[in-house]
Amino acid sequence: MSKYFAALFVLAISSSALAQDDSTELKSRIMEKVRAKLAADRSALLNRIGVIIDEELGKKGPSVKTPTAPPEGDADVKALERKMRQLEEQKEQLASEMAKAKRLSADDALRAEAKKDGPHDGEEAQEMFDNALELHDKDKNFREAIKLFKRIYYNFPKSKMGAISAYNAACGYALSGQKEEALDWLELSVKSGYADFDHLRKDTDLDGLRDEKRYKKLLTDR
Repeated sequence: MSKYFAALFVLAISSSALAQDDSTELKSRIMEKVRAKLAADRSALLNRIGVIIDEELGKKGPSVKTPTAPPEGDADVKALERKMRQLEEQKEQLASEMAKAKRLSADDALRAEAKKDGPHDGEEAQEMFDNALELHDKDKNFREAIKLFKRIYYNFPKSKMGAISAYNAACGYALSGQKEEALDWLELSVKSGYADFDHLRKDTDLDGLRDEKRYKKLLTDR
């Protein structure tokens, strides 16, 4: 081989080796880029799948709500409102009792009359009761009937006739449209022993009292 051809051969081998080195480096760079792209695509795909799963769970999964305690201020306000209602009820009850006591105290003169003029015994009480019943049923003179029934009650408050007389006074007041007085005497009659609640519920004389709070309370559990 001549030096010229030898030189050409060496140059060719060198060029071939150089070309081979350049190809390997290029291939290496391309593969690195491919791996990086695949890794990025895989990461993006996994992230997307995660988002889809979260969305589906949000639509179909059971919603769990964490119970929250009412603000402390609300509880305090409710407690105060409850206490205020209780105080209002107590105030209303006291006002009712005071008014009742005032109405009954107006009978002081009638009580004195009963003590002085009777009835003093059962026979007198029965006679007065019959007269009062006639004034009530026949004459519809409720005012005079009530006075006689009261006199019997004031002298015999713990007897059966006293209890019935108080009941009849209540009926007279109810028929006269004096509801509070009627309820006063209805309560007194029950306190004295009147217990015919079936008759009380059906007695048309008391129809004007059916919607009254005191009437309903009187019949509670009876």
